[in-house]
Amino acid sequence: MESLYLRKNYYVWFARELNPIANGDSSNPLELYRMIDRAVKQTDVNHPKLKDLKANLLWVVSHLIAPTDVGLARSLRRDILRAPVEMYRPQLWRLNLSKVSTSRWNRTGAKPSWDEQFVSD
Repeated sequence: MESLYLRKNYYVWFARELNPIANGDSSNPLELYRMIDRAVKQTDVNHPKLKDLKANLLWVVSHLIAPTDVGLARSLRRDILRAPVEMYRPQLWRLNLSKVSTSRWNRTGAKPSWDEQFVSD
């Protein structure tokens, strides 16, 4: 699962299984955890997954924050670029999906056979 807290909303990608074999490694929570955990523990600032996470955060800031709040966007970009590798420590969350309407499960961008979706706010 991957999440982002942005302006009072969490954006959460999730799978219904911890290790969905049909998914590629890029959408397998167990594999993502393993890669990120190893990179953080080794302080591998050049790990491709950490670079990918930073790039995604910077994209969100540029496209969702900067158009309405340039000062906040500047501050967030600086924080993201200066963040120590430990800030990317992986987390696994267990979601009680019975409390989240399936109408809020969004598969936009997911491959049809993969178990991945995100919760729309």
